[in-house]
Amino acid sequence: MRFLVDDGRSYLPDGSIPDVIIRFPKAALSLIVIGWLRNEDELYLDHDMGDKEYDGHFIASEMEKMWRQDPMWAQLHIPSKIVCVSDNPQGRLRIEQAIANITKMRDKWEATHA
Repeated sequence: MRFLVDDGRSYLPDGSIPDVIIRFPKAALSLIVIGWLRNEDELYLDHDMGDKEYDGHFIASEMEKMWRQDPMWAQLHIPSKIVCVSDNPQGRLRIEQAIANITKMRDKWEATHA
């Protein structure tokens, strides 16, 4: 499934409609924490979502923490495809750095558990 976390956009970068649109960062994080998302899902994150404390970077950095705390759980429940869809240059950079860290941890885990 394709999940879009964005408070305004209703489409993906390729113009298609996502399977699920989540408007609130806390709701998106809750779905991740309870294991509703899967490795095979796709997650598209916006940065600016009206809440200065909880934004797309917060979600990405929390997923990064999850990888550090429990890689076995994370490899099952954190989507292998995470894409930043933010137009905010600073926000995009912060999210993309967290995604890069997640990708490194996933690659390392897969290399040692293949």
